[in-house]
Amino acid sequence: MTCRKIVPILGAVAIVSAGLWIAVTSWASDVGVLGSAVSLSSVTITGKQKLKSVQKGGNVHVGATTTPANLSGQLEIYYVDAPANKAVLAIPAPWTSVSPTVARYKNSLAPAGPTPVRTAVISTGRVAKVTGKGLGGLDIATPPGAGGVITVLTVQNAGDASTHRMCSLYALGNGSVITHKVNSTGYKLTLKKGVETACPACADGIKNGNETAIDCGGSCGPCDDGETCNGAADCLSAVCTSGVCQPALCTDGLRNGTESDVDCGGTCPGCPNGADCTSGTDCQSLVCTGGACQPTQCSDGVKNGSETGVDCGNGCPDCPAGQGCDSSDDCVSNVCTGGICQSALCSDGVQNGNETDVDCGGSCPDCANGKHCSIAGDCQSAVCTGGVC
Repeated sequence: MTCRKIVPILGAVAIVSAGLWIAVTSWASDVGVLGSAVSLSSVTITGKQKLKSVQKGGNVHVGATTTPANLSGQLEIYYVDAPANKAVLAIPAPWTSVSPTVARYKNSLAPAGPTPVRTAVISTGRVAKVTGKGLGGLDIATPPGAGGVITVLTVQNAGDASTHRMCSLYALGNGSVITHKVNSTGYKLTLKKGVETACPACADGIKNGNETAIDCGGSCGPCDDGETCNGAADCLSAVCTSGVCQPALCTDGLRNGTESDVDCGGTCPGCPNGADCTSGTDCQSLVCTGGACQPTQCSDGVKNGSETGVDCGNGCPDCPAGQGCDSSDDCVSNVCTGGICQSALCSDGVQNGNETDVDCGGSCPDCANGKHCSIAGDCQSAVCTGGVC
């Protein structure tokens, strides 16, 4: 009789029959797994580095069975209290072999070739082991802090378009054993008895992964002003100074904050012609067409340039009553009072409207002798000769 064992796994059930693991349902994407051991060493004299990471447990997996060309991944190792101190070692496609039980990767040229990773072996439901001849940027000259060390083994499976992360935590407070040695030739860091841990996420309320502050920076979204940063990309303002995100300024030479273009638009001064804009208020001309600021015109329907009213005054056509003015020359009525063009009156002391002379003729009272006229009806005498009453 063949023995069969049902093994429960987060997000999956695997059946072991005659040594064959078959995924019955899909695997969970992110899972905590036990950390068996991590060994890291760096010889400062020769520059040689070595890495070995072993994770164990029923949650170890690569997803659905696929082809070697469909698998890729990476191993990350970082200090929890200093997440910028981090190893990132790619395990690129194609892998060497894939079966329903084991996926293997080998790079005989390590630390040369496509990655410092020498080997990777993932045995479904049992163990994941990665070895390398490089530390991927991790500096082990100092021991990790109280937060410990997290390892994240990621596998991308193009066969079912899935991504899987297996995460372990080595911390003294969780019963792990952490040994850091310094000698004349270099450094060695050994970690044992890792525990399952939640994989780093951009919304877990914890500063982890490559985040520069809680849930922001690194591969998460940019951080607010005042948060810690490693570079401009970590900040909403795109300004990182002395490790802190700075407020966006209208003089920082960057397009940031509410600006529609560099240092202009939004809450900054209006942009010149040709600059990017989202609305007329982003532009000095107050005209934004096709996403670009346009030159001022006397027919653009906006009070801009030197105009005293909308498309009138000061170089544009004279303004009608009710529009703004700086002087009488800006007004059709030639009367500017309190900065506003006035309607033509028969008592304003100015020849305007349809008057033929000052405050007479046309629709105003008839003109006295000697005043200008157009027709006899403009004159008190009812006689208009040569344009004069």
